[in-house]
Amino acid sequence: MPDLILDGIDYARSFYIVSEKQDDIIEAITDDMGRECTEISGKGFYTRKERNILYTVVARKEVAILR
Repeated sequence: MPDLILDGIDYARSFYIVSEKQDDIIEAITDDMGRECTEISGKGFYTRKERNILYTVVARKEVAILR
């Protein structure tokens, strides 16, 4: 997946987020930032633990807010 998407003169960044606090992060992305996110099922390579990964795309100026 690209980590930089060009749309006219505005740049966007895509993020894969792996965290134990997914509910809080989803709420912040959707409610506070007004963005959408996708939840992807995954499994850790070493631990073999099932985990969900969040994927979202934000404008370059929103990167600091997301972090």
